[in-house]
Amino acid sequence: MSLANVQLERGESATEFISEEYDETLSKCQRFYETGTIKQTALVTGNDREYAFVENVHFVETKRETPTVTTTRVSASGTSSPTFGTEATNPAYITDRGFLCTTQINNTGKAAGVATLEYNWVADSELPVGWNNQIPPSHFEDGQVRQDGQ
Repeated sequence: MSLANVQLERGESATEFISEEYDETLSKCQRFYETGTIKQTALVTGNDREYAFVENVHFVETKRETPTVTTTRVSASGTSSPTFGTEATNPAYITDRGFLCTTQINNTGKAAGVATLEYNWVADSELPVGWNNQIPPSHFEDGQVRQDGQ
């Protein structure tokens, strides 16, 4: 069974069906939510130094507002077994167009080698609950009107 070209509407009269291209719909969705993966590799020396992976991420679509950005490490490794810090996204460097993420690497007392880091990120600027009449009118302040005018 296959189901396609369905449009649900409130009320008794139907409007004309609106069909969008996949890319157009994806672009609209990415204004609210976007994910990605960052993979980094660096040569590190063994001369008692600390390093940092720094990644400036640019979103595919400008978000509707500054998103919440979270990261999840996939892997961290190195030929000299360096110590990796936690990925950090400083709120001062998160905008509706992208963010800056840093990870400290400590290779102190170890041999020179290669360090590799991979992590996933999520940028979320979803609409709050209630934006689309999902809360009862009693929760609206005086003077506020639901989207449908009630």
